[in-house]
Order: sequence, then structure tokens, then C-alpha cells
Amino acid sequence: MVRSEQGEQRELHNVQSDDQFRSFAETSPDLFVRLDSEGRIVYLSSASRAMLGSAPKAVLHRQYVDFIRPEDQAQVGKSFDLLLGGVHSLELIVEVAHRNGGRIWVEIHASPWFDGEQIVGVQSVVRDISERKVQEDVLRHNNRVLNTQVREQHEELLQNSLLMQNLLNTTSAGIGILRQGRFQYLNEQLARMTGYTAAELLGQHWSTLVATDSEESRKTVDWPPPESGLLQSVESRWRRADGSLVDVLFSALPLAVGDHSRRHDASLTVLDMTTEKQGERKLLAAYSELEQIFNVAVPLCLLSLDCQVRKVNPAFCDFFHCSLEEALGKSGSDIWGCEGCDTMICPVKQLQTGVRHCYQEIDKVVHGRHLSCTLHAAPYKDSSGRLSGTVVTFFDSRELKRISAELLTTRQQLIQTEKLSAIGSLAASIAHEFNNPLCGVRSV
Repeated sequence: MVRSEQGEQRELHNVQSDDQFRSFAETSPDLFVRLDSEGRIVYLSSASRAMLGSAPKAVLHRQYVDFIRPEDQAQVGKSFDLLLGGVHSLELIVEVAHRNGGRIWVEIHASPWFDGEQIVGVQSVVRDISERKVQEDVLRHNNRVLNTQVREQHEELLQNSLLMQNLLNTTSAGIGILRQGRFQYLNEQLARMTGYTAAELLGQHWSTLVATDSEESRKTVDWPPPESGLLQSVESRWRRADGSLVDVLFSALPLAVGDHSRRHDASLTVLDMTTEKQGERKLLAAYSELEQIFNVAVPLCLLSLDCQVRKVNPAFCDFFHCSLEEALGKSGSDIWGCEGCDTMICPVKQLQTGVRHCYQEIDKVVHGRHLSCTLHAAPYKDSSGRLSGTVVTFFDSRELKRISAELLTTRQQLIQTEKLSAIGSLAASIAHEFNNPLCGVRSV
């Protein structure tokens, strides 16, 4: 009984809501449409007479796609399915057919149509925007006309400022225009490079940017003026607004427009070389450090993959009694009498097979000199990680062999001493054993 009363109340509420909707829809200039789940028109407000040229009864129960142009039917059909699936609302702008055979532009605001909690169709508000479309087309046309007029009016101005535009378009370099050495104009790149604003630099002499306390820029006083055309491709250090230094490469040329030169005017082009200079300094420091590491007391040499000496250190030259010029370009067989070239005994060949390091003992006479050392070979790789050579280290084993020989001699002497000591101990023991009974006999 309670459920029946609730159902009657819900139905009464739906009827009242529907009556309110129809009352509002019939008085609105916009067109209100309701579609069932099959896409049939089940309600059309009276605004259809003005908008579509047809009375509501004439189009009821017809498919909505009959009024949509073919190009828009796929888009509208997809939106219809989304609304039936529960999408809250959608907006569309499409063309619909008019009774007189023409078409009008409409703006559709659609949402699901609920019966209680169930979606039974789609309801939408349709507004005629044909006149707005015409106004938009007129506005676009007027904008094109206006843009054409503005472009034509500024053409003369662009011609007069062609030089300035060309300078400003050079974004990779700082550019300034000087008059008697003072900034008359500068681009944003130059302002960013120096840390000053354009207003702070205008009227200032360009040489005030030079860090004259740096070693590289103390010759500023001897530089020719920019308008002379002689100040080209100069490296210097400039001081920024925050006090930091920046390495620059700049050039200055007399300013010319067409066939006429402006006296005392010049253009200044500046490139920021700070990163490159820092990289160069780091590279020099790293190279110096590597040179010091390479020039240790241990003989070192760098062999190419074809067993040619590419680099040696002074200890190598001292060890093999040769000069740098005599060692470079020679092979292992020429210097230390290597007999394993083109065989797997060769250290280079072994490292090419993937071996991490290898050793060889050398004990022979090379060029009339006895050579006794240990050879250690390690791979040398380029920046891409590929094997490009071999670093060979030599450890002199002559002193070690001498010490080993002396140790062997000392050991033999120690063994001989131990033997003599044992003989002496044995003789003393025998004498003692003979003395005891002799002493007893003598006493008797």
C-alpha cells in the first residue's frame, strides 16, 4: 500500500514537472526537443515554426537525423550515444535543414532525459545562430582587410628599420649600435649577457664593460675605436652587473646603410664564450694532470692496434736508452725485441680478444744490452669505449734478480754454517763422552 502511494506521488510529480517544462518551453524563443532512445522526436516546442518552418505536429515521430546534414550526422550520432550512456551534457554546432530547402546554423545544448532514475532519451535546447555565423564571417573578413591595411601602412616603416630588424633577429649574439663608442641601441641578448637593462647601458661607453683588471683585457687602452673597422674578432673578459666575469668574442664594424656611412657610428657583435672557455680551462687542467700522471718514474708507452709506439714518457726513454723521436713509430720488436707479433703471444692480440690485462717476462739481450723486466699490458679505449690501443708498463726486474741471487747465496752460506755448527756440536759431544770414562779410569 505504501509503495503504491509512493508510485502515485512520483507519477504526480513527474506530470507536474512535465507541465512546468512544457509551459516554459512553449514561451521560449529557443527550440526545445525531446528524443526517445531510438532517436525519434517525441516533443518539439512551438519555436519550430520560426526556426524550421514546420509545425511541431508535422515532425513528431520522425528521426532527428533527417534534419541534420550528412556531414554532421556521424558527430551528432556519437553525441547521442554518449548522452544515452550517461554523459551529463554536450554542446554542438551543426547545420540543420529548413522547410524551404535551405539550411541554418544552430547551437545545441543536450542532456539525458530521465524518467525517474532511468535514461529514456535525450532532451536539448536548440538556438538559431545563423546570424551570429554571418556576423563572424563579416568580422573575419573585416579582420583580413584590416590586417592587409596595417601591413601596407607599416611597409615603409619596415623598410626604414631594415638594418635594426636584421640585427635584432640575430638571437645567438648580442648586438649593439654605437655612436662615438656609446650605446645607442642594443638587443635583448646583449642585455642578458651583461646583466644590465637596456636603459642602464644606453649612453654608456662600451669599454666600461671590459674587466680591465683581468690579464686578458689589460690591452683595452690600446684597442682602436670600433668605428675604425680595425676592432674585429677580439677575445676579452667583461664584467657583468652582478660582478661576475663573462668571456666574450666580439667584433665591431663601421655602420653603413646602403652606400652611405655614418661617421662615428659602429655595430658591435658579441658572442658569449664563457662555457667554451671554462671547458677549455678544464680540458687543459685535465690534460696537465694526465701528463703528470703519465710522466711517472715507471716506464710507460702507448701502442696502437698495429703495435706502433704512439706515445712514451721520459722514464721509458731512460729505461731503453733512446730519445722520444727514436721511440715514436717503432714497434715492440724494434725496441724490446718482441717475438710475438702477429701471434697470440702479442699483448695487443690478447687484449683484442677481451682479456683485461696480460703479463710477459722479458730476459734477453737486445741491441747488445741485457734486458730483464716484466711487461704489463692494459687496454686503452677511446671516448666511445672502443679499444684503440694498449698501455704497456715495464718493471725492471734486474735489481729483484740481484737481490734474489744474493738471498740464495746467503741461504747457502747459512746452510753451510749450520752444517759446520752441527759437526762442532757432534765433536764436542763425542769428546765429552770419551772424557767421562777416561776421567774415571784415571781416578782409579
